[in-house]
Amino acid sequence: MNAAPWAAAPPYGAFGLAEPPLGEGGEAWVFALPGDRVLRIPKSGSQEGLSARTALLERLAPGARAAGVPIPQVLEAGATEGWPWIAERRLPGVPMGQALSRVADREGLIRPYMEMAHRLGDILTGADHRELGYVPPLHDARGPAFLRALAARSLGWAGMSVAPPDPGLGDAPIGLVHLDYFPGNVMVSDGEISGVIDFGYATLLTDRRLTPAVAVLSLRFRSDATGAELALAESLAGEVDIAAVRRWLAAYWAFAAKDDAELAAWALPELGGQDAG
Repeated sequence: MNAAPWAAAPPYGAFGLAEPPLGEGGEAWVFALPGDRVLRIPKSGSQEGLSARTALLERLAPGARAAGVPIPQVLEAGATEGWPWIAERRLPGVPMGQALSRVADREGLIRPYMEMAHRLGDILTGADHRELGYVPPLHDARGPAFLRALAARSLGWAGMSVAPPDPGLGDAPIGLVHLDYFPGNVMVSDGEISGVIDFGYATLLTDRRLTPAVAVLSLRFRSDATGAELALAESLAGEVDIAAVRRWLAAYWAFAAKDDAELAAWALPELGGQDAG
């Protein structure tokens, strides 16, 4: 039997890791370490992404503490067998996606989940709209132009001839936005939100209403979400056109649809059903 991909990563044996990763995305594996820490190993073996992540988390840390938003903290960095890594403080609890499947009072989790989506906007503000996790960053003094540019770039990467959709946002106060704010990136402990994770390429400074809209859409994608739960989340999102944000978000993530069947299943119909070329 072939070894699991994560077991083949060069640092795996050196760290004596005996369990599968806690999680993984397109960029990295994340393993549990003793002492309430986690180990992040980039799949590319590149130091660049880890350095950018560390710098971003350090930039967000003061505002996160002031806003009462628990986020990851880098404790140590190094390289093993030629592969870079960072060790971060492990946030307590389990992903909210798991917690929703276990608790009876699901609405009691949805309320703080939506409240935290709003609170994220307090972590950092700025004078213009810009990317925080991508180099070189797109930026613009005008919010609508910035959001259209983000969508246009992704559609271009995907080879899709679709006009960048208008999310109906961009003129509200600028704040931190987490475009990957969904239950898998929100930690829950004892019925409380205990952390928000996975800040990176999809971290922006722009119209702060965008994160609550993403939070609602993320719940809509759950097959077990009830009408009452979705109505509650939408009522807590504030004044935002969820349908317009959904189409814009489909364009923003279009570049990844070729490699993600689940993403393609909702993104392509939103964009007119065109296939990436």
